[in-house]
Amino acid sequence: MCSSDLDQRGGSVQRTGRWVLPERLELRPAWCDVTLDLTEAIITRPLLRIDLNMRGGSLLLLTGPGMVVTTNALATRYTDLEIGPDPEPGERAALVVELAGRMRYGWIGARRATSGF
Repeated sequence: MCSSDLDQRGGSVQRTGRWVLPERLELRPAWCDVTLDLTEAIITRPLLRIDLNMRGGSLLLLTGPGMVVTTNALATRYTDLEIGPDPEPGERAALVVELAGRMRYGWIGARRATSGF
């Protein structure tokens, strides 16, 4: 299984541009702002699992057409979630991003990137 890890304390981390999506990402930052821009990422599998163990900070996912973010396997405590939108009716999901694990004292958002963002 191909995976990638992020373990940082404080500050911010951004992954943008063309990058190959692994099968699994493991995020363990504390009091850190993480931005994952998936709009130009190279999709090699239809599912990306992001395992979280975050305390404080934020996670922002920028998605493109046909990308869906699910939070069914995510436990939150004192965390705001802003996930959406789902694909348009009849639009096939090109990538499902599954958020799993836990987030405490933070914010998680997923939004469709627009041109000029």
